[in-house]
Amino acid sequence: MRGFQKTIIAAALTFAVLSAKADVYAAPEIMPDGGIFDAEYYAENNPDVVAAFGTDPAFLYQHYKMCGQFEFRLPYDPEADLLSEITIDEMTVRGFYGNSVFIGDSIMNGFRRFSANRAALTHDAQFLSSGSYSAVHALNPEDALHPLFRGESRPVWESIPMMDVDEVFIMFGTNEIGIFKTEDVAMHIELLGNKILETSPQAKIHLISMTPIYRGVTKLNNAKVDALNVLLQEIAERRNWGYVNIHDPLCDEKGRLQEKYCSDEYVHQTMRAYSEVWSSVLDEYAQDLLKERVLRQIAPEEEDAENEEDTEATGVAMPVAAPVH
Repeated sequence: MRGFQKTIIAAALTFAVLSAKADVYAAPEIMPDGGIFDAEYYAENNPDVVAAFGTDPAFLYQHYKMCGQFEFRLPYDPEADLLSEITIDEMTVRGFYGNSVFIGDSIMNGFRRFSANRAALTHDAQFLSSGSYSAVHALNPEDALHPLFRGESRPVWESIPMMDVDEVFIMFGTNEIGIFKTEDVAMHIELLGNKILETSPQAKIHLISMTPIYRGVTKLNNAKVDALNVLLQEIAERRNWGYVNIHDPLCDEKGRLQEKYCSDEYVHQTMRAYSEVWSSVLDEYAQDLLKERVLRQIAPEEEDAENEEDTEATGVAMPVAAPVH
């Protein structure tokens, strides 16, 4: 069923491109098939194509895919700073989160309720969250708190393969840092990521920061939250996992959860927090990530070309680093 939904999303993206009516785009754009195309650049440098097809970006891209690339026409300015100039539309971001699952506790439950709104970018995301849940609970196959999926409580690494998703977002810490050392909490989260990869090796893991506390207690306080987030960033960097910093935009000048974003004078958050902060951060995160993934696909081709030049000059083939994802 999930594979069918992915097909529908891809079809919807294609339809959106083909039905676009703007004259030209102002910057390179990631197309539904993963290609990069700048309609304005293509039009300016191919007047013969414009004379035949006009300046509609959809028709210009069709021409490039069917003819232009085989005629060695460039789809965008080779001197362009793609990472800063490229654009990604909202439907592509929605498709990214439609291929995602969010794992967490009661704070994630709140985000799940927010995402039920059709206007939310994460409306099509799936969730495996449960009140009082933690990475320790998640690692125990017999734990009673495992979230329900298809009417059955099971470990998340068993549910995820049945969801047919590629992006896995994990957020834990609230129910643990008052009990365990922050180093142990971080270790539990990393171990959970490992378990998920055992059954879903294609998955990309994204760690979400623990969010701030409005009014902490002795063993559960913002100093521990900050320490855990540092460790999560280190894990993400070491493992080449994603890291989503939702913590900082939620903080006031004292590093606490802003009052307007707190629903219980403790750790839980208002719909305003999810709407103004979570949604914005995740939108930016997806856009940056999708840009980087497309550019990584281009990088190996550039490296191959450079190595061919080096081989011709020295007679020795230079090694190429394997691309990461």
